Amino acid sequence: CSCMCCFFLMIRRPPRSTLFPYPTLFRSKQWYQRRVAITAGENKLAKGLKLDLEVVVNPASSKKSAVVKTAYKTDCFNGTLDADLNLAGPTFVATAVSGYQGFQGGFEVGFNTEKSKMTKNTFALGYALNDLTLVGFVRDLAVFDGYVHHKVCDKTQVAVNFNWNNQSSAAAFAFGAKHQLDDVTSLSAKIDGSGKTTLGCTHKVKSWLDVTLSSQLNAKSLQGVTNGLSFEANL
Repeated sequence: CSCMCCFFLMIRRPPRSTLFPYPTLFRSKQWYQRRVAITAGENKLAKGLKLDLEVVVNPASSKKSAVVKTAYKTDCFNGTLDADLNLAGPTFVATAVSGYQGFQGGFEVGFNTEKSKMTKNTFALGYALNDLTLVGFVRDLAVFDGYVHHKVCDKTQVAVNFNWNNQSSAAAFAFGAKHQLDDVTSLSAKIDGSGKTTLGCTHKVKSWLDVTLSSQLNAKSLQGVTNGLSFEANL
């Protein structure tokens, strides 16, 4: 059994548009990184346009990186263009999403100028109806992802993720759930096909500070228990 304590600081980091607003129950936060963001607010430069500069520092490896992020949106279109400011050659990632009456479609393309090759090639389709959201992805014409998210009630939401790799014929799935106990405390759980299970409890100590206590183990062998304590500050 091991224990890990981390601190995450976020300074005015604005919400970023992704290819689709599919549920975030499966995303893992990188608590070991420090992030600072400078933002030119939406509509300041032009109507619907937002510009961000994000600097990321990894204390463990002393690696530093900077990313310029732009986003443009209208009533039925949302597009982004990000540039990783690598001195050897920037990497560009562009996304475009359009929606109509619950249906959404879009793509994501990445290009590495140093190696002169495409790094991302993703197409997606989605549909949202009331509290149910369905999203499907095709990555590099080889990996197929599917997400189903359902808001059971005001306090409870569940999600399922399916994945299939056409090249290796490997399949995977994950199930996640989150329940809001009250205005300041929530419980979350996630289990994947390998048996890896994560349980977490998040409590809002202050309006700007969240504390999360989590435990992870292999449900098949009941071994590999890891406990973690993390802090998230939104300033």
